[in-house]
Amino acid sequence: MENLTFTNVLLALLGVTIYLLMKFKNRSNKERFSFKYWLRDNWIDVSLAVTSTVALILFADEIANYYDFKMDVDGKQSPLIKAACFFCGYLNQSIFKNLSKFFKK
Repeated sequence: MENLTFTNVLLALLGVTIYLLMKFKNRSNKERFSFKYWLRDNWIDVSLAVTSTVALILFADEIANYYDFKMDVDGKQSPLIKAACFFCGYLNQSIFKNLSKFFKK
């Protein structure tokens, strides 16, 4: 649980936000933005993004211990952990989409 810091959670949420904003930018309906409509239309994606990001951050300690990865260097948290938290937030939706396409075949 040492990776569950405010900075790591913030980086993961920024990754999720960037992913969702890019999805919004590429939308097919270019009318005025309505947050209520957007949330109703994308609530599953938002829920998956937040819950899977939290799960990946919580698993980070066990994954790092399994592969004997040093979590801190000279008493400071490794920058790779911060980058991993950001990419967990940003890439988890694309991983889910690719897996769902793979299993639908």
